[in-house]
Amino acid sequence: MNRRKILSILLQVVSVLILLFTLLVGMFSLASPALADGNIYKWTELTGEKTGSYVVMDAPQVPAAVATITFQNDLVHNADIRFTLTYEGITVGVYFDYNYNGRPEERLTVTAPEGYVAIPEDILVSEYDIGVIHIYRYIGS
Repeated sequence: MNRRKILSILLQVVSVLILLFTLLVGMFSLASPALADGNIYKWTELTGEKTGSYVVMDAPQVPAAVATITFQNDLVHNADIRFTLTYEGITVGVYFDYNYNGRPEERLTVTAPEGYVAIPEDILVSEYDIGVIHIYRYIGS
């Protein structure tokens, strides 16, 4: 084989490898966070555009709560995921369960830190719907 032929084959192999890498990166970013910044977690669509789908921990929406977690569900999820959210020094663990038990809804489960309680602890949220969980100080029994 001459050098020109070998160089041509190598260029073709490199082109195929670049294409495969690009496809793999695209596959793993289907529902990657567009923004995971302290008190908010957002998803992106295949196009990378921001959507209305997010989980945010923010100011309490009911009396006695110290924070409220809101989940806006807008069809951009494709896998279970765990992440944390922090508001006013309170950090909670969040488990997002994609199509919970084969259902069309997603389940969001919140684990409050010691000294706090999430009410309810988990919610099922239909597509294009909103669900909320409130965080309260645990007073004890």
